Amino acid sequence: MLGHQIRVRSLPGKGSVFSIEVPMATGGAAASPIPGLEVAPPAAVATPTPSATILIIEDDPEVREYLALFLNEAGYHTVTAIDGPAALALSADAGQRPDLVLADYNLPNGLTGVEVSQRLRRELDLEIPFIILTGDISTGALRDIALHDCVQFSKPVKLRELTQAIVKLLARPLAPPVEIALVSRKSRVFVVDDDLQVRGALAAVLEDEGHAVTAFASCEAFLDAYRPEKDACLLIDAYLPGMSGCNCCASCAPKGVICRRS
Repeated sequence: MLGHQIRVRSLPGKGSVFSIEVPMATGGAAASPIPGLEVAPPAAVATPTPSATILIIEDDPEVREYLALFLNEAGYHTVTAIDGPAALALSADAGQRPDLVLADYNLPNGLTGVEVSQRLRRELDLEIPFIILTGDISTGALRDIALHDCVQFSKPVKLRELTQAIVKLLARPLAPPVEIALVSRKSRVFVVDDDLQVRGALAAVLEDEGHAVTAFASCEAFLDAYRPEKDACLLIDAYLPGMSGCNCCASCAPKGVICRRS
């Protein structure tokens, strides 16, 4: 899966030797000591918003401390909580209003990351940006995150991409919470993802909302089958084997497809 060269040599009655060839680092990025996080080169980290406070809600102490350390070094002020009730109590007792919240989805003690987002937004009367980290790609989890205006990052999280998302979200002005209305018009959605589980979960969520879904495992398969269709939407992974999602969008442009990256 990582693209490394794997070799084996074996002699009857002697035994076997397995080897994996891993490229040596060139002095830029270092491997993350915490599972579920991937470190980016320092040059790839975007400029933070001055004095922004980020609330980290994570029950794993190593992940929580590492995220706080990384964001502090990036120029942010961080506060941490181990679960939803602790985060709500911290906000109420300390009177602190975070500018952004980074929360695990599956939290202990009765509240998911999404439920915390709704409680905190109501109590502060602000549409605070929420980023949900999760390894749960079940239909219920994906729908829950999508319907409550939270940005979802799948684990393992690439810190470079996480930091870029934080910068973009903090650049948006805060507003009072709004009720999320479902789109009434049921259009066709083309889903392109090489991961069978992700592809199936996304299709299930969209079909439950009444959309017609056509799924593909590659850009090439989608382009071969695609015919212009009114009110259709393309949901595509940016990083795919073969043609990338971005190149696929460029190939679709002559056919009248407008892609917006997120």
